[in-house]
Amino acid sequence: MKNKLKFLALSLCFAMTLSLYACGESTDDSTSEPAQETAEATADETGEVPEEDADYCIYSADCSVSGPYEELGDLTEQIVKSLRLNLPEEYDNAGAMEVEATAQESGPVDITGATIDAPEGWNVESSSEKSVEYSNADIMYSSVDIDYMTNTQSAEEWINSYDGNFGGGNEIDQVTIGDITYYHFSPVDGQEVLTTDGTEEGTVLHIYSMSASLDEITPLLETITLK
Repeated sequence: MKNKLKFLALSLCFAMTLSLYACGESTDDSTSEPAQETAEATADETGEVPEEDADYCIYSADCSVSGPYEELGDLTEQIVKSLRLNLPEEYDNAGAMEVEATAQESGPVDITGATIDAPEGWNVESSSEKSVEYSNADIMYSSVDIDYMTNTQSAEEWINSYDGNFGGGNEIDQVTIGDITYYHFSPVDGQEVLTTDGTEEGTVLHIYSMSASLDEITPLLETITLK
């Protein structure tokens, strides 16, 4: 393996040396010009170098080994060709591919302990047995996570403890939305936290909202039913 790597390194160095020679990158300034100036001198009005003059092409898929490379022998041609990158056929049209990633349309979602029948405009981004995440295209960057969890703390105890993560002292109030009364506070601008006790002892429903106000998420929360 080491011998193969050494041979590859020597081959690459050899190819680079020959490339410099072929492009006129000689140390003798009196007999050669930089390849860039040669390319600019032969460019047509469109700014493209005619194919017959593009002897400096190495990596282009449309370029073939020609000009000075032909004079340097078969080995150089093989090395130069080996340096090219050819993508598999399935990637040929990758630039024209369109990727569609749309969220699931609104509708009833059942999670452990609750049912959410989101109104129009609220789409399911992800869901599991105990949680669901919603977004609303009309509210930029909005995200509402609804989680039904087992917890040793009551909803009131939990939200007071959670407030401590933000330095404590935030105003915690109670809001009734639909048929459910939540403990609620806003730790930072654009973030809402609500929680309520579940119907089974030791369970709580947590709601985390990002980039949406309480008024904006109220239509969604009104559709939550504990079970």
